[in-house]
Amino acid sequence: MAERPRILHVIFSLDAAGTEVAALRLLRFWQNDVDQSVVSFTRASGALERDFRHVAPLTVVSDRAETRLELFHAVRRECARMDADAIIIHSFGVHHLVVAAAGRSAGVTAIACSAGNPPPRSRSGRKAWSRVVTGSRLLGCRIAGCSLTVQRQLEDLGARMPKGSFAIPHGIDVSSESAPSLLNRGTARFVIGMVARLDPIKDHATLLKAFAIVAQDDPEAELRIIGDGPLRPQLEDLARHLDIDERTKFLGRRNDVDDQLDEMNVFAFSTTEDEGFGIVMIEAMAAALPIVASDAAACREVLGEGEAGLIVSQGDIDGFARALKRIANEPATAARLADAARNRVRREYSTEKFASRWLSILGLNGEIRDLIR
Repeated sequence: MAERPRILHVIFSLDAAGTEVAALRLLRFWQNDVDQSVVSFTRASGALERDFRHVAPLTVVSDRAETRLELFHAVRRECARMDADAIIIHSFGVHHLVVAAAGRSAGVTAIACSAGNPPPRSRSGRKAWSRVVTGSRLLGCRIAGCSLTVQRQLEDLGARMPKGSFAIPHGIDVSSESAPSLLNRGTARFVIGMVARLDPIKDHATLLKAFAIVAQDDPEAELRIIGDGPLRPQLEDLARHLDIDERTKFLGRRNDVDDQLDEMNVFAFSTTEDEGFGIVMIEAMAAALPIVASDAAACREVLGEGEAGLIVSQGDIDGFARALKRIANEPATAARLADAARNRVRREYSTEKFASRWLSILGLNGEIRDLIR
């Protein structure tokens, strides 16, 4: 192996989704220590294309991701060009098997993929995922669930996991600088925020209904919904129906999420049991925000079973409203949760840990690990 390891990253798209953001953070962390290259199956929105190109050479296989054969050949060519030591596949599914097969045919032995969501609930879906797990084992592609929750559910499918697989929770850079005080967030009003794609995996409807209750007591309160997706028209209609549309801002995709977090007083994460990790939660935790989240297994894991945030039963509108009011009315509680959140993300979800775990699952030896940070 070369002194500087050569790692090929394969991503499904260039969207600004959680998995792609995590991949970009890893690339940036290793930028000065690892020779890296990226292959994206499809461009999709292309929201992060410029960011990826700034960090490493990027190949986009197809604007429409028409054939897996194109992906196979693109990965094989890139492995040969860079003489790759390892491949990290930042997605899970049949396409990751195509990538693993291409890597194997090019002589790459250190291959691992990330599973960003729990297995489907349907019997047919679980069978399909079981076959993917089996294919991964046969190809020697280790599987890293994005959380312990996802890893356990993958193991419960019944198919034997590839040897050496383990969970790799996402990581985030946490600077030594202090986050803005909850008392000085750039706005005089109580601002509730949620950052997430507007799709059925999340539960924005419960948050909107809870905010309608909060707004009755606090006419100045504001809700900011950051993100886009197929449910946006439906959710905007719900806000109008609840008569909170003037105090609910649907901001769509934003490039200033960090700035938006600095203006919030509480981060709400209303979601479902289909949540795999919730990378936006660790972003909010790093910003020293108190968290109110749904009682999904992944949320409990990230928040340390309530150590670093308030956990509310899924779909409990009144409970969510009470938790938000508690943050608004109990400054000491809000400050305690904000401190606990920032301490937990520093302890458990640093980029250093994230990167080190990827090196471990790839089997890169201690000497190489010592060269990287």
